[in-house]
Amino acid sequence: PRIDTPCTRELYLMVTGPNGFVSDERTDAEHQVEWLAEGVPGFKITTRCKRGHYCTEKTFITDDRLNVALQHVQFSHLAEGHRVFVYLNPHLAAHGDGNTAWVGKYKDRTTLFAQRGDLALAMICSCEYRVASVGFVGKSDGLDDLRECGKLIETFTRAADGNVGMIGELNLSASNQFTIALGFGFGPPD
Repeated sequence: PRIDTPCTRELYLMVTGPNGFVSDERTDAEHQVEWLAEGVPGFKITTRCKRGHYCTEKTFITDDRLNVALQHVQFSHLAEGHRVFVYLNPHLAAHGDGNTAWVGKYKDRTTLFAQRGDLALAMICSCEYRVASVGFVGKSDGLDDLRECGKLIETFTRAADGNVGMIGELNLSASNQFTIALGFGFGPPD
């Protein structure tokens, strides 16, 4: 992985709730972005749902010596009975096609992996996933389940050689905050 070779298309949260509530934070929320400090490779985004169901503060940190991006998320408000999902569309080596994704384990924790050629990524969350799935974008990536049912209904453990999506429902029963680690390497062992 290099700075001139993008490996993701998008990484975002989806929130669902009672009475058919579904929110894609990219379009259904307002955002305020600020740098952590001058010269620091990190920033903070405050996201407020336009309908008032949630508010998050996200802090993004990178390290130029490590191939990992960290996203710490804290919900200052999350309405009762709501579910939170993280969605990632990998585009390893700047290509959406030809990616393979799977649900696996890293140090006994459920982890979402993707690979294209000799490049790979892994997404793991500090709060664990209640359920995790991978699929093909627009077909079996879980987003239709969220829009229609508010939760993942059909789950898959592998999607090979295509434009793939990776999704996990976050277990927020113990805390209103979590950290997502998105690691990159030359093959899954990295």
